[in-house]
Amino acid sequence: MAQEIINPDDKDSEENLVFYYNREERLKNAPQNVKDYYSGKMKTAPKGLFKALVATKELRYVFATLCLVFAIVLVAGLTMKNTFELNAFSFEDSVYVTLKVIKTKPGENAQIDFTAYDSQGAEVNKKTITEEINNSECIFRTTFTDYDIIRIKAEAKCGEKEKVIFAAVKQQ
Repeated sequence: MAQEIINPDDKDSEENLVFYYNREERLKNAPQNVKDYYSGKMKTAPKGLFKALVATKELRYVFATLCLVFAIVLVAGLTMKNTFELNAFSFEDSVYVTLKVIKTKPGENAQIDFTAYDSQGAEVNKKTITEEINNSECIFRTTFTDYDIIRIKAEAKCGEKEKVIFAAVKQQ
C-alpha cells in the first residue's frame, strides 16, 4: 500500500481551514451578565487601594472601623506603663516563681517582695530581690522549698510605680 504524499503547504492553506466559531451565535444564547460583560456595560471594581476601600457604604464602615481599631491600639501601646506578669509552678519539692516586668525605664531600681502562702492562707516564706533595671524588660526569678505553697504574692516597686500581684501555683 502506497501512501499519498501531501505537501504541508497545501494542507494548511486558508481555503482548507474551516472556522466553526461564531461569536454572535455563541452570545445569542448566553445569559444577560455575559452579554453585558462583552459589551462593556458591566461595572468594574475601582482602581486603587483607597478607592476600593471606600467604594460602597458598607466598605466605608469597615474602613472606619479599621482606622478606629488601629488608633486604639496605637494609643494604648504608647500610653501603656509598666506591665507585670507573675507565674508560679511547683516541681518536686520546690516552687519556682517568675515575675516579668515590661516597659520599664533603664536605670531605675526595682524591689520585688515575694510572699508564699499555704492552703490556710498563712504566710509561709518571704523573699526580697533588689536590682537595678538595665533594659526595658526584666525578669525576676526565685524559688521556695515547700510543697504546700498554693499562692504567691509579689509586691513590685519599679521606680515610682508600685503593683501587687497574686498568682496561683500550678502543679506540674
